[in-house]
Amino acid sequence: MARGQPSRRLRPGLLTLKRAIGVVGVLLVASSCSSHSTPTPEQQGYERVGTYQGVTFWQRDSSAVITTGRLGSICNGGGPRGYSRTTVCNDWTSDGGVVAAFVPATAQAARAGDVDLHLFRTSGPFAVAVAVFGAGTDPAGLVLGPVTVQR
Repeated sequence: MARGQPSRRLRPGLLTLKRAIGVVGVLLVASSCSSHSTPTPEQQGYERVGTYQGVTFWQRDSSAVITTGRLGSICNGGGPRGYSRTTVCNDWTSDGGVVAAFVPATAQAARAGDVDLHLFRTSGPFAVAVAVFGAGTDPAGLVLGPVTVQR
């Protein structure tokens, strides 16, 4: 073996060390990506109230509503706690839209202007009233007035 030349026996060890460092690097990158995931609605303190037409509605403290499901998280609204005759969510995408409001738990029916709302009972004193619209619905053509209830 010539002087100043590395021994061939060291090369396999060096390659093994490089591979080990590479594997550790890949694992570190993978673990850092998964640790920054978006918290679930439950982790954010929301209670699932139900699914209507492929959209799942979640409420928190009878003052905030978010959605998951077919239309994604397009609803992320809040307002005063409980029934205030206003919607807490009136949001749209090209795939459709949602309207949500809180109404008294004793309500038998609810409307937002001329739109009938579907009622979800919750564990609290208020129900969540919702409507889901499909693609092609023109929100400008809807009369979404004050939220009214029939008891």
